[in-house]
Amino acid sequence: MNDTIVIYKKTKAEVNQILTEHNFLLFDNSYNYLIGMKIHKFTLEDLEKLRKQKDELSRQLSELGKKTAKDLWRDDLKEFEAKYMEYYQNWLKNYQSIVKHV
Repeated sequence: MNDTIVIYKKTKAEVNQILTEHNFLLFDNSYNYLIGMKIHKFTLEDLEKLRKQKDELSRQLSELGKKTAKDLWRDDLKEFEAKYMEYYQNWLKNYQSIVKHV
């Protein structure tokens, strides 16, 4: 945010034109994601939080760009294996509990 757009007392058409001129991205063919923002989203705290989120997502995108398809596949397999082992351990624990009571 750099304080360059004023939408106070503008029509919706004027606001859309201003956003188009400033090259904002349309989402679902509208600017509702911007126009509908709550006013508290412009506080210093929320702007800082958004900046940090943007920086983190940019970092993640950069890291993904460095990986090959094989790297991504291996990462997915590692995540799957970890989740599967967690599921299996829970299943085994439940199974053993049932067997003890039979």
